[in-house]
Amino acid sequence: MFLWKTQLSPPFQHLYTHVHISRVLLVGNFNHIEQYLEKYEMAMNISKLEDILSKLLVPDNVVIQQATAELREVCKDPGIVPALCQLLSQSQNVQVRQYAAVLLRRRVVRQWSVQTVEIQQTVRQTLLHVLTKEPERVVRNSTSQVVGAIAKHDLPRNQWPQLLNFLKEGLMNDNIEYRLIAALVLSKVTANAADQLKPYYRELLPVISAILDQPDHALLSYYCIQTLTRLVHTIGTEEEAFIRPLIPKVLVVIGALINHDEDQACEALEFFDELLEIEIPVIVPHAKQFIEFCLNIASNDNLQNEIRVKCLNFIAWISRLKKKTIQKQRLVPSILSTVFKIMASPIDEEDDEEFLSEAEANTPSTVASQVIDTLSLHMPPDKIFPHLIIYLEPAVRSENKFQRKAALTAIAVLAEGCADYIRQRHLQQLLPIILKSISDPEKIVRNSALFALGQFSEHLQPTISEYASDVIPLLLQYLQHTSQQSHNIDEFSVTKIYYAVEMFCENLGTGLIAYLEPLMEQLILALNTTKNKHIQELSISAIGASASAVHAGITPYFSSVIENLKVYLCNDISEEKQPLQIQALDTLGVLARSVGLETFQPLAQECIQLGLNLITDCDDPDLRRCTYGLFASVSSVIKEDMSAFLPQIITSMIASLKSTDGLTACFAPDDDEDGNVLDEFEVESLDGESIASEDDDQFQGYSIENVYMEEKEDTCNALGELAINCFFSFTPYLDVSFEEVYKIIEYPTEHVRKAGVTCLSKLCCSMYLTMENSGGCASEENVAVFKKIVSKAMPCLINIVREDIDRLVVMTTVEAIHEFIKKAKTAALYNDDVLDSVAFMIRDLLQKKMACQDVEGDGEDEQEQEAEYDSMLIEYTGEMIPTLATITGGFSFVPYFTGYLPLLQTKLKPNSTVSDKSFAIGTIGETVQAMGAAVIPFAQRLYAIFCEMAADQEDEVRSNSMFAIGALTEAAGESLTQQYPHILKMMFDSLSKERNGRVVDNIVAAVCRMISISNGNGLPLEQVIPVIIQCLPLKEDFEESKTVYSCLAKLYHCGCQQVLQSLPQLLGVFAQGLGTEQIPQDVEQTVVEMVKDISVKYTADFQQVLTMLPQESANKLASAAAAQLSS
Repeated sequence: MFLWKTQLSPPFQHLYTHVHISRVLLVGNFNHIEQYLEKYEMAMNISKLEDILSKLLVPDNVVIQQATAELREVCKDPGIVPALCQLLSQSQNVQVRQYAAVLLRRRVVRQWSVQTVEIQQTVRQTLLHVLTKEPERVVRNSTSQVVGAIAKHDLPRNQWPQLLNFLKEGLMNDNIEYRLIAALVLSKVTANAADQLKPYYRELLPVISAILDQPDHALLSYYCIQTLTRLVHTIGTEEEAFIRPLIPKVLVVIGALINHDEDQACEALEFFDELLEIEIPVIVPHAKQFIEFCLNIASNDNLQNEIRVKCLNFIAWISRLKKKTIQKQRLVPSILSTVFKIMASPIDEEDDEEFLSEAEANTPSTVASQVIDTLSLHMPPDKIFPHLIIYLEPAVRSENKFQRKAALTAIAVLAEGCADYIRQRHLQQLLPIILKSISDPEKIVRNSALFALGQFSEHLQPTISEYASDVIPLLLQYLQHTSQQSHNIDEFSVTKIYYAVEMFCENLGTGLIAYLEPLMEQLILALNTTKNKHIQELSISAIGASASAVHAGITPYFSSVIENLKVYLCNDISEEKQPLQIQALDTLGVLARSVGLETFQPLAQECIQLGLNLITDCDDPDLRRCTYGLFASVSSVIKEDMSAFLPQIITSMIASLKSTDGLTACFAPDDDEDGNVLDEFEVESLDGESIASEDDDQFQGYSIENVYMEEKEDTCNALGELAINCFFSFTPYLDVSFEEVYKIIEYPTEHVRKAGVTCLSKLCCSMYLTMENSGGCASEENVAVFKKIVSKAMPCLINIVREDIDRLVVMTTVEAIHEFIKKAKTAALYNDDVLDSVAFMIRDLLQKKMACQDVEGDGEDEQEQEAEYDSMLIEYTGEMIPTLATITGGFSFVPYFTGYLPLLQTKLKPNSTVSDKSFAIGTIGETVQAMGAAVIPFAQRLYAIFCEMAADQEDEVRSNSMFAIGALTEAAGESLTQQYPHILKMMFDSLSKERNGRVVDNIVAAVCRMISISNGNGLPLEQVIPVIIQCLPLKEDFEESKTVYSCLAKLYHCGCQQVLQSLPQLLGVFAQGLGTEQIPQDVEQTVVEMVKDISVKYTADFQQVLTMLPQESANKLASAAAAQLSS
């Protein structure tokens, strides 16, 4: 039993030799305490105090209220503390002793420092005395809490050395009862004074380890795990070596505790909660054992939901934080197997409004689906999908409805993290399953299918839109059925139907116009005819989603929609209809953005006034949130005309950012097993002051209601948009807005941080726009404000990219930095240090060195695929590289490009993903274009890379490679002319077999760049020009229209015979493309001028072409010529 004693440090060895007299040391002589307490008999009648406390036990409210009033008066007596000590040590009534301990703790917490030294010493000795003689566990528990509260004050000043001796001797005592007492007290002390115990860790942790080696006594082990849990947040590098070997022991103990006391086992698991939350790496070596332990508990349906859910959450958490460890240990298959079985387990269908309802459901089935969601978001799709599909295929065909429901839910949650993978490989297989399941006879299956369709619609664009003709009629049919059966259809099913409608329609974009009429008829009909408030709310939301998709296409329905919304757009509305009002305001904002100035302007001022009336004395954060959104939407239409309303709007928004509404102090519950009646009577205020403060020994932190966090998030979003849309008028409010938003960006909630960093960037852009549009006369005050906010914003945003562990927050921040740099250019990079900071940030992101990037592992990991969201972060980063090259100038950018190029090349290996290769080659090509002649030293190296990638089997990679070759020939000029014959041969060979329109477009553009930079010299134009024209108009990459048509126009005006000989074909191309996306507006002027010139110089040829064209095309060509002739 004591094999470990030889490992103890000298102080413990010394104490161990005296363990046989521990009872004497622990109990001691307390006669002097009793003598001291006698002095208070005259000042305070102990029996009277006991009588008051006894009255609190009487089940009579009148008696209890009387006792509470008497207790409040008695507690004003200075002798209350020693009197409570006497009751605690001498009363024969167990609950009175317990109440005395609780009252003592509550007095001690706030008033310990003002007690006399004599009273303090009396309390200390009484507590240790009581702990050793008290027979009732509930009293010992409450007494130990008093010890913990005092330790918080005494240990930092070393005023209670007896306590440390008590703990050391007790933990090593042969008597199990003394060990239990010491372990209990230690757990309470660490709850309040863990930092102060840190110097004793080297002595305490080996003792705890030895106790965990003997898990036979469950309660003793439980107390030790409680202690470890409370020490975790103080652990540094030095202590990690002591904690790491404890992990397996803790798992064994918790496994044993489950059979003894499941609640205690669940609480003991908080140890791992703390470890994962602060990301201590000690758990990594034991990840396999830990995951398998959690899977065993999660799959045991004989256990309570709470402990199963906790273990599933651990699996999700470690999958997010240590995804490479999960992959290396080959744990993904066993995780997926277990969680899918949990998802497919029979459940109470009323409890299954879970994950699909986006509620905070906490059932094993719900959280199991969230585990799959987490895995898909943080691991490569090919590490997830193949292992899961083996369960999905039989499940969707199963006669068991729970199997079918589980399969559809799994398909749904895969959509976001595996979007590209599903679009490219499995959409044709999975979508028919979903559409068929929408008609399943079982409601839970139908709802899961509708959820899956919504997820696919949201994340699998644009490919999913190709199936609109199959999906939209089915959804319209469901909408009609919902309206007709609104009286007996359940709310959850309605929500899923409308979710699918909204997601599909909104993401269909202008493609929705073909279905808009029947859709709007159905939505307006539902709004007018049903009395179901939930259906009305969802219909209003769906109208907004439709408007967001078709933009001005909603204009024909604008008047009708506004008439239907007016009933909710008023100041006085019943509480029952308030959700409808909030949704109506959201939809009104979408309509404002969609229909444009001319249609919406007559309503603009009325809308603003409505919003101002609603936020005046408003105590509903949801209503304020959507009203701010309405202001932002209207500002996108009327711009600076918002100026008169900004004072009241900004004042309210700043108040929302500052507000602490919804913030609640959280306190740990008392551990008193029988409950504490005193809590009901606010005994903490007996002295007239609340103890709800951070000084309370039970204080754990703050919580805030979701609706208030959403208000702050949407306030930031609206504030940033107002700053951009009304930049001149916004200037007086910029400084105060910046300061408040600056505080928000460290908010504990990811969504608020994302909104904060985006707003911060927009505030900087707003100030820049104000200066830029000042006619070169920006005021000194504005310049000073700009320098001030940018000098704070840029280091702050860069630090978030480096330190924030949430990947989406980092992606948003990278995007925010990029947007500001694109807008402000050199003003954003106000000195070389800032430029270096941004450049090194990009480098470190590419090298995956940021906190949100899982950097563990070895070089082998560099060859492996990444999660799609990890790749997205790299892509966001890569987009900044050509922007920096443009701003700094090619030659200044060369040192940075030299560092980036090898990092980008690592994405071009044969086993790299399509998206990685496409991203890398595209980024290099755009950077080459931005650097211009500065890229010449890299030309031959880059040429070899681009040519190799031009032969790739993937369309996207070939397309970007052809673009990159064209950009390189343009930038490198004469230094690459010797390669022209090889380039032309390669490209024309590709054209002969190429079927992808975008690749063809980029080949044509690349050849045109070669012609433009060389003026056609050294190129066989008689062969090249006919091929170019044959490939026109462009099919997909219309951004290259300017390159192509500018080149042809230049050749035409130079009298190039090959172009002149091809005029009929060229005019046919112009006739086909004018007025369409094939010839964008910024190119149209070039084409029209060329048409005009041809019609004048080659009138006969022009007229002959008109006669040969279809009437519509001939009319377009003639109109273009006439328009130019009359201009």
